[in-house]
Amino acid sequence: MSNSGGRGNVASAGNTGAPCEDGLVCRNCHLGGSFGLTTEEFKLIDPMSGLEVTSYQPGKLYNAEVKVNTTNGGASAYGFQATSLDTAHKDVGTWLNPSNAVQINTADIQCEGEPHSLRTYIEHVAAVPISRFRVDWQAPPCDEGEISFYFIGNAVNNNGSTSGDVGGTGSSRSYNSSIEEVITLDQPIATDTSIMASAYINLSSVISDDSDVILTASDSINILPQMEISAGSTLCIFHNTCLE
Repeated sequence: MSNSGGRGNVASAGNTGAPCEDGLVCRNCHLGGSFGLTTEEFKLIDPMSGLEVTSYQPGKLYNAEVKVNTTNGGASAYGFQATSLDTAHKDVGTWLNPSNAVQINTADIQCEGEPHSLRTYIEHVAAVPISRFRVDWQAPPCDEGEISFYFIGNAVNNNGSTSGDVGGTGSSRSYNSSIEEVITLDQPIATDTSIMASAYINLSSVISDDSDVILTASDSINILPQMEISAGSTLCIFHNTCLE
């Protein structure tokens, strides 16, 4: 059966190499091409900064990108599939706003000893002459621990058959959460002091009474001389504890 319209769409199946997919990947059928090795990349990008992230903030929307690579080049078209799972191999997060080359489908998956369940996949709409696929992914509203993205690419010669293609074997990438902790100050903070947090941050703007400042945290927060941090100010520090 041709899966040029997406493996999930056509066959209600997953081929990313994720758990409970029976070991099926694109290279099982798509072989013999001269494109060399097909590999795939996955990125989560903060749409506000345009920078790639290495952890997720619960409830936040990210740009997701899957890129299919071949060592020799020369492919006429590309396809892909991806899914996001928690440590129990269940769907986590929400796929949104697919580009014209991407569709969102579900597949019937059964893990050993468990009933059948639907798993959400993103995948190509058709074999297209682009190797970079984009969609949005919204993180779950609270800390779900480690989330793993499973993804695979396929490079094809577009001859309507699986011959002469080079399918990937699948890859994965995991992300842990960054959760906010609220710290309310009961007294003004003097300059040239620091507050312990979970990451290092320089505060460079004025914080007045009763204002909320959301920070991406580090080992300490440096209080700079130009700051005015008063009693009643609230600092939100991101770290790895779930805020319900």
